[in-house]
Amino acid sequence: MRFRCVLVGEGPEWARLERQIHALGLAGRVELAGRLPHRELVTLLRSAALLAHPSVVDRRGSMDGIPNLILEAFAVETPVVATRLSGIPEVVMAEQTGLLVEPGDVDGLADALARVLRDPALGRKLGAAARALVVERFDLGRNVERLAGLLAGAGA
Repeated sequence: MRFRCVLVGEGPEWARLERQIHALGLAGRVELAGRLPHRELVTLLRSAALLAHPSVVDRRGSMDGIPNLILEAFAVETPVVATRLSGIPEVVMAEQTGLLVEPGDVDGLADALARVLRDPALGRKLGAAARALVVERFDLGRNVERLAGLLAGAGA
């Protein structure tokens, strides 16, 4: 399957990733973009066929809660494939707003990515449902109104 993968961010694994990309002959397909300004990140998300967000528990036991990047992908209707870890399944609901795989399941991740890439209608369906979810649950204006209503009802 033809693909182009852009890895965004930085961290202690960067040099190892760079070596692995070259060792596997993927230099023409995998790009290490580094840290991007938010505007460029949103532009990249809008143009992407999907967002792969394979979270893991690090050596210290830290893990993502609900990553902002997933919510940003939802906002621009980019389909998401992520791992079933921590708070991620609260927003990436399997087969509804995205696809989930188990942490460390490389084959499952590859299959889920291929599934979205081979079925653009599935990607559009997941993206539209994800956008609806993020607008419903994470819109600042709506949440301020809800909070104001709760506070008014509590006599605050």
